[in-house]
Amino acid sequence: MKFIDAHNDFLIEIKDIKEKRDYIKYIKFNNSIKRICSSVWTTKYPNAINKLLECYNYSQINKKISISIEDIGFINKNNLNETVSIIKKINPVYCGLVWNYNNNLGGGCYSNNGLTKLGKEVIKILEKSNVIIDTAHMNKKTFFEFTKITNFPIFNSHTNFNLFKYHKRNLSDKQIKMVIYSNGFIGVCFVKNFIFDNLVNLKLIARELAVFINKYGDTNIGIGSDFYGTKDLPKDLKTYEDLKYLKKYLVKEGLSIKTINNIYYKNYQNYLKRIKTFIKNQNNFNKKIK
Repeated sequence: MKFIDAHNDFLIEIKDIKEKRDYIKYIKFNNSIKRICSSVWTTKYPNAINKLLECYNYSQINKKISISIEDIGFINKNNLNETVSIIKKINPVYCGLVWNYNNNLGGGCYSNNGLTKLGKEVIKILEKSNVIIDTAHMNKKTFFEFTKITNFPIFNSHTNFNLFKYHKRNLSDKQIKMVIYSNGFIGVCFVKNFIFDNLVNLKLIARELAVFINKYGDTNIGIGSDFYGTKDLPKDLKTYEDLKYLKKYLVKEGLSIKTINNIYYKNYQNYLKRIKTFIKNQNNFNKKIK
């Protein structure tokens, strides 16, 4: 059983240095883990750049760990060039513009604002630097404004779906279709409150994935666990070891091994390949018109 996780917060949430290093070793020597994208949630840190650089240095210990940034709202007009330069150096897989509320760039899921002028500028700058923008935590207004200006297939690192339970953090049918139409990627997280209620377990999560796949297909969905980003996890799905039990429930739901492999790692890999191809084609086009 191989898998990739598009969103895990351990670099920012594990405070004890030894515990953090032990977790990095666990990832390194767990043969099932192909890659973990550890997100650096910056919202609560006054000096977000220092915290980001600290986590980046830890991520370099293990090649299986890639890094992303959750909430780049610390960017403002005065520090734009300097901050973007640091982000380019760190080379995150993706950056989330917002967290749950308004910031300098746009509106999160618990607010009503859309993209700001600075937000639109930052999107263009980062995409020119080949950085994916994460739509997780965007409210609907910000999301739809973003889709009008992005050049990339749409990416959402960790979310769930309103077709199963309505929640402001979840994607609507229209959003899901836009992601799929763009040949994008959606990472499913295991936050109980996004899925149903306190009765959430492996069986219900497997059912959610089966419902999604029966309606939308199996080529644009993967795992974005949100491990360490929440304590609101099912009691039988709290670690990567539990994914082998989820697999059994997915088989019971009638999903093929091919589809399960798509969910567990292939769709994420294929999405990143599409991004590389897109970037290459864009660069070739830009060379031709110069």
